[in-house]
Amino acid sequence: MTVMNPQKYSFSQCFNSQLSARAHWLFLSFLLCAVLPGCAWFEEPLPPPQPRIVEPKRDVIADIRAEAAKSGDVLTIVPVQNESVTAIFEKIEAADKRGEFHIARQHTVEARIIEPENPLVLQYTAEAMFRYENYLEAEMMARKSFEQSAQLGPLCVRNWLLIAEIKKLQRNPEDESQARNSAKSCPLKPLQRL
Repeated sequence: MTVMNPQKYSFSQCFNSQLSARAHWLFLSFLLCAVLPGCAWFEEPLPPPQPRIVEPKRDVIADIRAEAAKSGDVLTIVPVQNESVTAIFEKIEAADKRGEFHIARQHTVEARIIEPENPLVLQYTAEAMFRYENYLEAEMMARKSFEQSAQLGPLCVRNWLLIAEIKKLQRNPEDESQARNSAKSCPLKPLQRL
C-alpha cells in the first residue's frame, strides 16, 4: 500500500483528478445547500406575519340598483318594451345575484339585439361594462341611456350613480360630486295640490 505525500498533493488536486468539472460543481452546490440552512439556525426567527385586514368587496352595481329602488318615486316611468326583453332583464338580475356576471353580460347582448335603443337595455349594458372594468364604454352607455330615457325616476338615478362611481374610480371628485347631485334630482316628487 502506497501512502500519498500530503505536501505533494493537495485535496483539490486529488479531487480534480478524480471528478469531472460538472461533478465538481454539483458537489459544491450540494455543499452550499447543506451548509447555508445551518447558518440560519443561529439567527433569530422572524416574528409571525400580521393578519391582513381585507375589506369586504362591495357590489357597486347591486348598491346602485338598491339606491335607485328606494329613491321614493311615486311614479315610475318605464319605456315600452318587448316582453322577451323584460324576461331577459329578469335573467340578468338573477345571474347578477348568483355572481355569474359573464352570463348577465351575455343576456345584455341578447337584449341589445332585440331593442338596441331601449334606455333600460343600455343601462344594463353599461352596468355589465362596469363589472368588466370597461369604464369608458360604461359611462358612454349610461349617458346614452339617460339621453334616451324620460330623465326621471329610478333609471335616471341608476344612470347618474353609475357615472359617479366611474368618476370616483377615475379620481375625479368634481365630476363625481356633480353626478351624485344629478342623481338626487332624478326622483319624481309628488304633485302638490293647491
